[in-house]
Amino acid sequence: LRLRGVLADSLKAFAAQADSKGIALTAEVDPELPPLLLGDPARLGQILSNLLHNAVKFTEQGTIHVDCRVEDRRENGLLLGCTIQDSGHGIPAERLPGLFEPFTQVDASTSRRHGGTGVGLALTKKLVETLGGNVSISSVPGEGTRVHFSIFLGYPPEESGWEPASPIVFEAAPSPNAPGAASTAPVSPEAEPREDLRRLEDLL
Repeated sequence: LRLRGVLADSLKAFAAQADSKGIALTAEVDPELPPLLLGDPARLGQILSNLLHNAVKFTEQGTIHVDCRVEDRRENGLLLGCTIQDSGHGIPAERLPGLFEPFTQVDASTSRRHGGTGVGLALTKKLVETLGGNVSISSVPGEGTRVHFSIFLGYPPEESGWEPASPIVFEAAPSPNAPGAASTAPVSPEAEPREDLRRLEDLL
């Protein structure tokens, strides 16, 4: 799998929703991580999507940041640690222990206000454990929630080769018209639409 590609695909799936709420969605990957690793891209993508879905759903404004790092190096692979930090309304401490149980939600109004059945974190925990890792959650009411998971990924064949890459994977600042948006990061020239694509904007 290509970790940066899996992460970018997961983030892009929520970019429009985050932008509509005025949320800055960013991610960073340890440049020491090889671009190619042995693992299950489908399950990793599902884990990231589940956690990003919750983060965007329960964050009204501010930021959501994903950080992926090498936690431990082993002879045949490495332990990848990923943290999803949001600036949402947070979760009371007494509710944290049961959040990975099926059908558990923060309060009785969660399904009415935000939708969902309360099985997302339980499925995420099962997927993480299937990949040989573990997941934890911490939160401060009024300050946001931090979810951390780690999984084992094998090293690619030696002949594949790799070199350190840029740590920045994805950065989407909210648009000026988004609710709660104060400013927008400058757009690089490379990000400007090509002239021959501008006419497709209405079609998209």
